[in-house]
Amino acid sequence: MVTPSGGGQLNIPSGIAFIESFAYIANAGSNAYTQCNVGPLGIRPSTCNTVIPTGSGVLNSPGGIAFNHGYAYIVNVNGNSYTQCEVDNYGVLHVDSCNTITPSGAGVLNMPRSIGFSGSYAYIVNGGDNSYTQCNVATSGIDLNSCSKVTPSGLGALHGPFEVAFNGNYVYFTNGFSNLPENSYTQCSVNNNLIEPSSCNTVTPVSPGALMIPVGIAFSGSYAYIVNHADDAGFPPLGGNYTQCNVNNSGIDSASCDTITLPAGILNLPGGVAIH
Repeated sequence: MVTPSGGGQLNIPSGIAFIESFAYIANAGSNAYTQCNVGPLGIRPSTCNTVIPTGSGVLNSPGGIAFNHGYAYIVNVNGNSYTQCEVDNYGVLHVDSCNTITPSGAGVLNMPRSIGFSGSYAYIVNGGDNSYTQCNVATSGIDLNSCSKVTPSGLGALHGPFEVAFNGNYVYFTNGFSNLPENSYTQCSVNNNLIEPSSCNTVTPVSPGALMIPVGIAFSGSYAYIVNHADDAGFPPLGGNYTQCNVNNSGIDSASCDTITLPAGILNLPGGVAIH
């Protein structure tokens, strides 16, 4: 486990994303983000710098972070909003450009946990009401007038959704932050970059691939990696581990999932995962 110090100190890290040669980590505990250089061996902790946006771009318990066509998007769990910032061609986020936006009407947010993009659409996960908000994306960013909320139901219902990730013809939501953690993921088909909510199916893997408060999910080749916020069912939660699953043309093969607990101290209540 690496713990950046000094000007790059983390405070309840809640999301991570990469762009060019930089990593950006959202800090829910300090309403900030941390920017680090990335080298051949990964993140270089000595280069990390934590930034607290102010004014119109202030963060409010930030969650997931994602990049799309020259902009960074950070969702604010407590503010029911997202913050949009300009990013240059080198991957540098310009904090003076940040603007925090609170959608209303049909696109209102409810404890947004993460954000993902597919084609010209943005998808924001609402942990507060088990839904996602879908918006068109224009050259200037998210088109607020296009946003609408979708609540999958039945066998594809979300349960305290946390992370969203696209892979091939499918999208995945981790379900781990309801009052009673569902310890599942929801898989939905994607057609022309649009999620098909009627296709959604919620899956609860069993031992040896059981989940425990699943938060992050990422893909590499034919594998999915789901990060579990804890490896102990008690309160408060403790530890943390990850679940590795095979991925085929039908999506994640839940029967192949295997949960792996690393030696003590390597993971400590992880909040997300990204592969670079």
